[in-house]
Amino acid sequence: ITNRNIEDWVAELTALASAAWNAEVFVFDDQAITLGKMVVGILLLFTGIWIAKLFTRFIGRWMLSRLGLNEGISAAVQTVVFYILLITVVLFALKLINVPLTVFTVIGGALALGIGIGSQNLMSNFMSGLILLAERPIRVGDFVQINNLSGIVSHIGARSTNITTPENIDIIVPNSSFLEDHVTNWTLNDNKIRTSILVGVTYGSNVREVTKLLKRAADTHGKVLKQPSPIVLFKNFGNDALEFELLIWVNMKRLIERLMIESDLRYQIEHLFREAGIVIAFPQRDVHLDTMRPLELKMIQELPNREANPQEIKKEEPGGLDEEHPEKRE
Repeated sequence: ITNRNIEDWVAELTALASAAWNAEVFVFDDQAITLGKMVVGILLLFTGIWIAKLFTRFIGRWMLSRLGLNEGISAAVQTVVFYILLITVVLFALKLINVPLTVFTVIGGALALGIGIGSQNLMSNFMSGLILLAERPIRVGDFVQINNLSGIVSHIGARSTNITTPENIDIIVPNSSFLEDHVTNWTLNDNKIRTSILVGVTYGSNVREVTKLLKRAADTHGKVLKQPSPIVLFKNFGNDALEFELLIWVNMKRLIERLMIESDLRYQIEHLFREAGIVIAFPQRDVHLDTMRPLELKMIQELPNREANPQEIKKEEPGGLDEEHPEKRE
């Protein structure tokens, strides 16, 4: 193999690569779309998406640290900025490969038909995501409940929202569900929520003392809010107990915080009641027999085992024929 042959092969490969690079894939509006321009456009598109993601993450961290905005506003701004950059990159890539924007007027009908048939749910979730980011009925960090699911909103995306349950399980919920179903946002305006403790005491207990002890248990807990102040309600004369309800307000960022406060209060209430001699009631049932005469009770001696030896049974029986009729004894 001579140097001339190698040069010829290199020249042929270069010519083939150049021909493939400049090969026309299709022509639109008198503009030739070559393979090389398509490759450059695709590389530019993926590079632009990667840069857009890095830039939006930087914007989010900067807004949280410098401007002091909450996570919900930061996530909303990141999403809007990302899609603005994405649209810009797509338009620039199309311009680079000489695809005129009038192409969208030609394929608009087919695109609309495809969206209407195959991408209905996708577009519905996308539009719902934009509405959630604009109106902000839920935000990142909110404690929400939708149907039988409750947890903390950890991320709001263009198509779906992530909810982290108290068991630390991430559930992905389509954005359209938040607009179509009933949603309870426990922390929409603030983190202040009301919770209650139910307790029953036996009949005959000093109800004023019970009220005083329940109020003391709430007032001495450091995480129970002073305003609004705790309230004790004498709720009902129950079947088995005098029923009381303690209403308190707490700041809840996570569900486990509320549960721990309720548990602490139950420990404190049990301790205070035990010191004061107040008995916490439990279900009891009284049986009433409706009869006009006293009940007759009979004590029945257990009969011997008939499967035993008959001679042993006869020997064990008290008395016998001879004892009952001594005159027949010879």
